[in-house]
Amino acid sequence: MKGFFAVASQEIIAQRRVFLAAAVAAAGPLIAPLLKEPRSNSPAEVRLMAAAFLAFAFAAALSFILGGTALGRDVSGGPLGFYLSRPVRGSAIYAGKLAGAWAVILLAPAIVLLPAVLFDLSLWRSWFGSEVGSIAAAFVGATFVLLAMGSVANLAIRSRSAWVGADLVALVLWIAAMVSIALPLAAAQATGLLQGLGLAVAAGCAAALLAAGGAQVSIGRLDAARGNRVRFAVLWGALFVVAALSFGYVRWLLSPSPRDLVRAAVGSAGSGPWIEVEGAARRRSGLTTSIFFDIETGRYVRARTGRQGAAVISRDGSTAAWTEPSSIWPDGPQDVWMCRLSGAKLERVHTPISTRLWNLEISPDGSIVAAVGPDSIGVYSLATGRLLGAIPQASGDRFFNRVTFPGPGRLRLFRVPSAGSAPWLEPFASVEVADFDFTAKRLITRATIAPIRRPFSLSFDEAGERLIAWERGSSLSLFDAATGRLVSVLANAGWDSASRAFLSDGRIAIGETSGGAGRVHLYSCDGEPETVLETGSAGILRLGGEPVPGTLAIAAASESSPMTTFDASLLDLQTGQIQPLGRHLEPVAARLRWRLPNPAAGSLATLLFSRSDGALLRLDPATMKLTLVLGNSEGKANVPHVP
Repeated sequence: MKGFFAVASQEIIAQRRVFLAAAVAAAGPLIAPLLKEPRSNSPAEVRLMAAAFLAFAFAAALSFILGGTALGRDVSGGPLGFYLSRPVRGSAIYAGKLAGAWAVILLAPAIVLLPAVLFDLSLWRSWFGSEVGSIAAAFVGATFVLLAMGSVANLAIRSRSAWVGADLVALVLWIAAMVSIALPLAAAQATGLLQGLGLAVAAGCAAALLAAGGAQVSIGRLDAARGNRVRFAVLWGALFVVAALSFGYVRWLLSPSPRDLVRAAVGSAGSGPWIEVEGAARRRSGLTTSIFFDIETGRYVRARTGRQGAAVISRDGSTAAWTEPSSIWPDGPQDVWMCRLSGAKLERVHTPISTRLWNLEISPDGSIVAAVGPDSIGVYSLATGRLLGAIPQASGDRFFNRVTFPGPGRLRLFRVPSAGSAPWLEPFASVEVADFDFTAKRLITRATIAPIRRPFSLSFDEAGERLIAWERGSSLSLFDAATGRLVSVLANAGWDSASRAFLSDGRIAIGETSGGAGRVHLYSCDGEPETVLETGSAGILRLGGEPVPGTLAIAAASESSPMTTFDASLLDLQTGQIQPLGRHLEPVAARLRWRLPNPAAGSLATLLFSRSDGALLRLDPATMKLTLVLGNSEGKANVPHVP
């Protein structure tokens, strides 16, 4: 330790002129207000900005210069040779000289800042406040990295060895490796994780640089050839270890399993045991992921991680399709991937389909997909990626944004205009319905439903032949999608909330609350009122699916608020009898009713319930008991791992 402190103190004393230069530079910010332009910042702000700029510039320059000169002076003699001739370990010499240089780098900017800070202390506190600690830590870390970099670079260059060429080759390879490792995080728009990785890599690089310099001095000593070999081996060995650790870390970040989901929200389900679940992944700084999960066997296929996209399962449950970004740009094209869920081996297949899109829809048999984008709607063969037909989207907000496959060779499109930035200028809207025959490459306009008061929302039956429009003022109307004809006005009352569903027998159910009580109104296929079923006290009521035909899952909450929790029950539509299922539960089908088509009676989506802690449960229609699918009492998923 004595050798270390002796070397460090000598290095500080040797740089006394730097402190004199810092003291002279400290006067600059004090006279800076005299040079400011009229109507610019206040004198105090000018002083602090000038002082901060000078301090950071001083530190950056000193970091690289002192790093390059602390050990770069003639390795065959001079100060280094003097220290090595003494009974002082090489590592202590290297550490002492760097510690002394680092102390100079930190003290000199402090001298530059001190007069301006003391002059305007209150403004300094108002500017930075609690951020002073993080700014100081970033500043100290940056100077440390630059110091280590300058030290090793200078040792390598001054040695005039062929190993410098090997350093350049290794540097190019290492940079290429790190860029390829970081690109998936950039494509996933994981800014926070990317910043964390960058800080960790910077710390690892600093440690590698310091270790390499120390090894060159302590092992190579005055033997330049030996020192260069040691430096190269230690430096690039450590840096490629950093690259390997970074690769493993990024691979782990982008490979979450269902057990890593904090909350499992179901986005799609078919007739089989497969569902698509998505949510934030644990220990990944809020990184969202989408996974296809077989609730029978626990097998899963990872769709995408990070950036938002589309993921769907075909109606027959045989095929899954999803999108992944093909570039790091947020508005760039998306690649379409697929997986045959019915096979014994689950394989992610990258299809040739790549386009800008918002949404993805898949045919009932999983053979065709429709990519809905801002410029066009393309219909593709999923297996080959061949474009079967396309139609351009209209400009502005007049675009088709809901599609479904009503039959072979046809794509049904619903043009639902958005309100835009000034909905009061357009209080009414029209919904256009069209069929695209992609075998004949022909678009047929079927109907226009108008006028509908804004704001509004739509609910569709399974075939897309009828729709219910909810309009401002709790008005609910049933329309024929083929002709645009108004079939019936279901309700025009001042309900507090309303939820609607098409039942398996073609009838219509409307759940509403008013006066603190909930009710379910049943209508015939033609919108004729049939009966009203009381559901008890409720501030908001939501309708799920039919676990079995004639039994409707409902969820009621005592009040309508963003933080409310629901209690789920089963409602017998024939007798009106209510069977409670559990507290803090909500039918998954209640959130899937915006999709086309709606969950069919008895399908998997109608049997699933989400719990307020993020767990997912399945209802057994034979016993009417709930079993855990994902999550447990601690909010962690509990499923087997499938490679």
